[in-house]
Parts: sequence; structure tokens; C-alpha cells
Amino acid sequence: YNFSTPGYYIIEAWTEFEDDTNPHNDSARYDFVTALPKPLKEDFEDLQFPDRWTSDEAFPIFAAFDHFNSSAVLADDLGFDFVGFDSSFVVTTHRIGPIEEGDMLHFDYRIVNSPVGDVATNLAPGDQIEVQVSTDCGESFETVLLINSFNHVVSLDMATMSVDLSAYAGQYINIRWLATWGGQGNNFWVDYDNINLPGCPPNLGLFNANVTNASGNNPSNGAIEVNPLFGTPPYLYQWSAPTPEGNKVTNLSPGVYSVTVTDAEGCTDERSFEVGVIATAVEEASAFRRILLAPNPTPGRVFLEIAMEQSQELALELFDLNGRRFLHREMPASHFLQLELDLGNLSPGLYLLRLQTDAEVRFLKLVKSR
Repeated sequence: YNFSTPGYYIIEAWTEFEDDTNPHNDSARYDFVTALPKPLKEDFEDLQFPDRWTSDEAFPIFAAFDHFNSSAVLADDLGFDFVGFDSSFVVTTHRIGPIEEGDMLHFDYRIVNSPVGDVATNLAPGDQIEVQVSTDCGESFETVLLINSFNHVVSLDMATMSVDLSAYAGQYINIRWLATWGGQGNNFWVDYDNINLPGCPPNLGLFNANVTNASGNNPSNGAIEVNPLFGTPPYLYQWSAPTPEGNKVTNLSPGVYSVTVTDAEGCTDERSFEVGVIATAVEEASAFRRILLAPNPTPGRVFLEIAMEQSQELALELFDLNGRRFLHREMPASHFLQLELDLGNLSPGLYLLRLQTDAEVRFLKLVKSR
């Protein structure tokens, strides 16, 4: 499969064996993201190296006051010591995009003496920081900002730098900071903080939702739970359903419900979800006195019991949601029918069981589980 298109991917694999008594351990799922949308916002206060970032240092996060830094920073001590040379510090972000016209990258940096960190330090010839951009998943980089002895801000306080990324509009990029000790000056700390590429993602990733269909007679036990994949928490949820509980609503009858989500940066997304109904117990009907379909969901075999108001012929058909028919049986006239259906060869998903008499057609939803 070609994963070159940036996005969120899910790979699922499962096995299907006849007479499998424990189907719940027969499937595996792996999901991953090949690019994340804006914003990019890191202040390192959680003391965790950002997920999906890479560095040439094992753990380059330092807590506040480690070397006279007032906050947690992304940092490295460059130069020569008893261990040897450490002449470079490389940090690369995950893939971000799409970039838009006018997008600006902002970050704070400072250079201070090593090992104490209490004196602002000049850059010697060969000492420099390059901010670089890759459009080919890190295969190659081009420099978009160079900090050296000519433009370095000498200060114990952080200096804020900004880079215009408009040249990469429409593209997905990795951003890399490459700090180099040229070998002619003293050792120094390079500190980064408050890395920020503001903006709203195309959506907040609300497709990663859990929808529980209602079941039983007069059902009102459906539920929806959304878990945004993108944006900046915390999130505000506005539901069309009554009595919401943050990111979820419960006690839902079958129907369509919508939610509007707003993140901490004011980015919004709206999505609708349908709560269906699963027939799992007795249902009343004009031509059908009693219908029992169980278990539902089923891993394979399901039991159907029908009591008719009067003796009559019955046709059974099973369809998937694309209209493909997998079962067709003509049953002779009877008041009562008991039948076992085997769905073992069907893929997991939602199916419709069609029951037809001369006077009435009924549809029952049947779920094949893994």
C-alpha cells in the first residue's frame, strides 16, 4: 500500500476459522499518522521529548534551573570534555502540514557558557545554528535561517526568532534545528524553548469516535464518545443531544446527533453520528407475533425464532450495506419457525436480515463480530 498521502491510517488484520470458540483474540489493529496538522506547540514543561521527534541526543530535555535556565528547555552542551567532542546538536520535528501562505515558525533560543550557564556567550567562527526544512520526509534539508556570530543575540534571556514558511505553502514539512560547535571557541549550551507554528488543522480528527447502537425494545441506551486526534486541548463540546457529559452523550435513542468541538486555540470542527438500533430481543409486529434474534452481535452462529399471527409462507434474505445478498431461503407456511444461521464465512460488519410475508416486510439489523 502507498502511504505517501499524509494522513491517519488504520491497518486491521484478522483470522476466521470455523468453530472458533474464542474469536476475540483473532484480530489485530495498528494505527499511525504519517503527518500531523498544525499547530505545532512545544514548551517542554512536561519534561518529555515530543513524540515522533528525533534527536542525536538520548534525552535533550532539561528541567528549569539546571544551568540557569528559567524554564524547561530543549538543550545540549556542545564542545570538548573528558569524554570527547560533541560538536553538533540535531533535533527534527514530526511531519507537519499542510503549510499555508503566511505561516510563521517562532522559537526562543539562547547561547550560554558551559557548564554553569550563567554567562551569555558569543559565537566563534564556525559556531552556528541552522533552521532547516525538509519536504521529502527528512531525506534532504534546506536552510531557511542561519544564526552565527554576525546575527546572534548575546543574552542570558531567550531571544525570539521567526521564520516565514510561505515558500512551502501546500506542502508537508519536517523542521530541523542543527547547532554546530566549530572547534575554535569555548564550550557552550544551546537552549531552545517555545517552539510554535500556529494555525488550525483542517479538522480536529473527530472520526475517531465510539458509537454504541441502541438495543432492545423501545431502545434509548445508545451512546457516542468522541476523542479528538488533532488540535490543542482542552476542548469544548456542544452536542445536539440532551444531557451531554463532555466528550460523550448517553441514553440515546436511534437517530442522528451532531457535535461541535472547539479547541484551546479557537479551532472548531463539527461532525454528525448516527445511532442505530440492534434487534436483540422480542419485537411486536402485525404479521409477526414474536421475533427473537440472538446472539446479536454474533461471532458466527445466530438463532432465529419467529412466531406468526397466522400460518403463512416466509422468505428470508440477508444483505450487507452495499446491497449484496448472502442468503435467500423460502420457508413453507407455518405458525412457528426456528432456524440457525451460520455467518462464519462473512466479514465482520453490519448486515440486514429481510423477512417477507405476503402482507409485510421486516428488516432486522444483525452484527457480525470478529
